[in-house]
Amino acid sequence: PRGSVVVAGQRHGEPAKEGGDVFKRDKGYQAEIGVRCMWANRIDFSGSVYYIRKNNVVKNLGTQEEKDETTGEMVQKTIQAQVGTADSRGFDLELTVHPVSTLAVTGGLGWQDYRIRKINQSKDYPEYTDPSNVRATGIPRTTFYVYADYTIPKGLLKNLSFHLSGTFQDKIFTDVANRVYNPALFLVDGGLFYTIKQKVTLALNVDNLFDKEYFKSTTVYGKPRNFTGTISYRF
Repeated sequence: PRGSVVVAGQRHGEPAKEGGDVFKRDKGYQAEIGVRCMWANRIDFSGSVYYIRKNNVVKNLGTQEEKDETTGEMVQKTIQAQVGTADSRGFDLELTVHPVSTLAVTGGLGWQDYRIRKINQSKDYPEYTDPSNVRATGIPRTTFYVYADYTIPKGLLKNLSFHLSGTFQDKIFTDVANRVYNPALFLVDGGLFYTIKQKVTLALNVDNLFDKEYFKSTTVYGKPRNFTGTISYRF
């Protein structure tokens, strides 16, 4: 079909010579271990490490122009192939602390490393061979977040809550070999919440509190500081 993709040795949509699927079924396994510790309703810690391995991974390798057999026009087609074996390893940590009953502070750290480990060579399209053992593009390696929530327990402003959060995202590569990437990013958000008689909640959220300029993708700016107000009622 027009605009179809090309895979290693075959075009997507054409049956395999032996009558099977175009792509082999992906297979793999995952192992994960975690722990959680709590102490006197004041500290809550959890952590986990994992390893994922996957075979017959399908990946976009590029594009090329080909002549459409029906219309004779040149069309852009995406090259896909089962590149072989990939694995991902990493860990996640999270810690929540309650210094007082009305204040909660949470921080989390995540790290992951995704790589193609083995390459299946394409006889028909050798120019679209990806290097092995290279970091994946499009995803950050390290992420971090911290947020705090505080509720005034008594007085005139009882049940007024404050929220403040910060998120960090490591640089995201678009081309590892040439060191092309979107820079690392740290954003801060905030919010106010007020509950009336446990029924009505008024909320004001502020995203990108410090109006930081950043790119959401290579050519797309992220949102500037913006405000969202809501009113909710619980039946």
